[in-house]
Amino acid sequence: MNARILFWILFFSIFAPGVYGQDLVRDCIDVNDQGEGLSLAIDGLGKMHLSHGTRVQGNLRYTVVDVDGSVVHQSVANRLHRFPTSETLGTGIVLDGDTVFLCFHNQLAQTMNFAARSNGVWQTSIIESNVTGDGCAISMLADQVDVFYEANGNLRWAKKIGDAQWTRQTVDGSRERVGVLPSVARSQNGNLVVAYRDMENLSLKVALLSADGWQIERPVNPFPNGGHNARV
Repeated sequence: MNARILFWILFFSIFAPGVYGQDLVRDCIDVNDQGEGLSLAIDGLGKMHLSHGTRVQGNLRYTVVDVDGSVVHQSVANRLHRFPTSETLGTGIVLDGDTVFLCFHNQLAQTMNFAARSNGVWQTSIIESNVTGDGCAISMLADQVDVFYEANGNLRWAKKIGDAQWTRQTVDGSRERVGVLPSVARSQNGNLVVAYRDMENLSLKVALLSADGWQIERPVNPFPNGGHNARV
């Protein structure tokens, strides 16, 4: 279990609001290169839910760490990339009661994907085809699911309400490569906020959805090469 995985589990364990806390250290991914693209959610009982990729096999896995320390792994999708040295740089996870939702890139198939686990069964679907990129983030409010992801150098937004089809649009296509490793949250009034990396300018960008559409800003950063693994 590498230091980055341990850090984020510690961080969310300490600061996640309204949950029953576990002990601060859990050994949950015991083999190197099994925690790529790690994303974490904690439910109201204190269970940790992780989505992550495996480098050599190129698979997407879902891991649950219970409050008693027991660990359960499930395979969600196989062969996400072509070569054993390729990396899965970002996945997304969100919980809705007992249902788990994931987003992930399949670099081999060049698709952006959505997976839902209900009653112990995974169902996967394609959000968009013919796209490549690094990272995705997922948000849910009532029966609306929002997924943000890099697609061929653009920041894309896919939305689905209930059983309807996905609708997609470009949020930021201003540079040769933006939208890398996005993170999503909602403001106090429920508006979507997305932070992501501009690879061309090596900087952080933030997009806010308002009644007038998407407002995009580049926060002032006194340090060069910013926006790595942005979180909002």
